[in-house]
Amino acid sequence: MRRVRFQEDVDDDGESVELLPLLQWDVAAIVWLIQQKEERPWLRTLVHSTTSRRRTQDISLLIWFVFIAMTPEFGLPYFWICIGNLLAVVTLQYLAQSPRPIDLYRPLWQLQDRRCVDEDTRGFPCVDCHMAVVVLLPAILHTQSAVVQLLFVLIVLYIAACKLLLATRFISQVLGSWLMGFTGILIGNHGHVVVKSYKLSRGYNIAAIVALLVLAMLVLGMWIENNESSLMGIPKQDFIEVFTNILNSDAPNPVPTPGAPAHVHQIPAPDARWG
Repeated sequence: MRRVRFQEDVDDDGESVELLPLLQWDVAAIVWLIQQKEERPWLRTLVHSTTSRRRTQDISLLIWFVFIAMTPEFGLPYFWICIGNLLAVVTLQYLAQSPRPIDLYRPLWQLQDRRCVDEDTRGFPCVDCHMAVVVLLPAILHTQSAVVQLLFVLIVLYIAACKLLLATRFISQVLGSWLMGFTGILIGNHGHVVVKSYKLSRGYNIAAIVALLVLAMLVLGMWIENNESSLMGIPKQDFIEVFTNILNSDAPNPVPTPGAPAHVHQIPAPDARWG
């Protein structure tokens, strides 16, 4: 397999820096996968039509549909294991700050539709790959239908394949995230056994759910304050304008005085950042 070189962004002299052997293999494998995608228009269309930098328009949304459907059947232990893993993997990704293929090998950017790539995420652990295992593996083991099992397995594999074909994850990062997801299930099950031994009342679960909702509202508030609402699948400017209109909806309309110039509200130009 050929050796891949990349240019470090911090290197003003443009010095070529050789990757470590594992990353050499990882980058070369990703380059080969991207070439296969570009040579097959149907595959490129499929991947780009089912992925998006907006969570509400991405194939990974299927994970949370399954989570909602399975929670009534599996109960609160399943709910807390999934939520705990989500909080843990998001925190670990933020702390690790691991680069993605497109961060190390910049020519890969030229082959990607940026509407499909979330620039705010990092490489490892992969939240979607981790949570696909945590959410879907119990459902795969629980159901007796071979068709449903095959469908869930295909969802896990397809989400991982999209990460590779968009050059947003290395193969090693996907495999590591799957392993972390399996480990997260084991830790969650052990934690459930430990907590169950304390025989806590139902009020503790209610208090924990309320605390979780408060945390979600705080995160939403920070997204609004930082103008980062695109993470929810809503364009940033539209999100801010909607909340501004809501806050100003109760304000009295000023009465124009005679001779005062009329105020003309200009329609903002459409956001054409992505064409």
